[in-house]
Amino acid sequence: MFPDGGIARFRLYGQVVPVFPTSIEQEIELSSALMGGMVLSASEEHFGSSKSNLLLPGRGVDMGGGWETRRSRSPGHVDWVIVKLGARGRVKRIIVDTAFYRGNYPQAMKIEALDDGEGSPDPEDSRWKEILGLQRLGPDKEHEYAASTLSNVEGAAYTHLKMTIVPDGGVKRFR
Repeated sequence: MFPDGGIARFRLYGQVVPVFPTSIEQEIELSSALMGGMVLSASEEHFGSSKSNLLLPGRGVDMGGGWETRRSRSPGHVDWVIVKLGARGRVKRIIVDTAFYRGNYPQAMKIEALDDGEGSPDPEDSRWKEILGLQRLGPDKEHEYAASTLSNVEGAAYTHLKMTIVPDGGVKRFR
C-alpha cells in the first residue's frame, strides 16, 4: 500500500511448505498447521467449532477454539478426526489437550496411523495401525504420551493420524 490508506482484508492462498530444523535430532510438531498439517475430515462438528482448530498453535483462550462434537447417548458411539501431517515422519510423542473442557471432555481416546502419501484415507480403511490404545482423558489438561507408551512406531513413518474419541466431547489441541 503506497503511500497510505487502509486494507480491510488480505488473503493469500497456497500450500504451506514446512521449514525443517537443521539438526536431525530436533523434534518438530508434524501435525501443526504452521508445518502444513491439516485436518482432512471428522465425523462431525458441533457448537460452531472447527475441526481445524485442533492444529492451531498454543492452548487457546477458551472452549471456542477447539473441536467439539455433540453428545450422543447411543451405545458404542465414537467420533473421529483424520489429520494429514505436514510431512511424512516418525511419531515419537503425542499430546491431546482438553484445555477449558471441564465437563464435556471425551472419556477416552485412541490414535491410529497410516502411511498414505498424499491421499485422503477413509476412516474405515483396514490399513490404519493402532499406535496408542484406548486412554482415559481428564478435564482441562495436556495428556502426553511418550514413545514408551506407543506401539507400531519403531522404524515406521506415517503421513496421517486418526484420533477416535469415546464417546464424544471436546478436544482443544492434537499434537
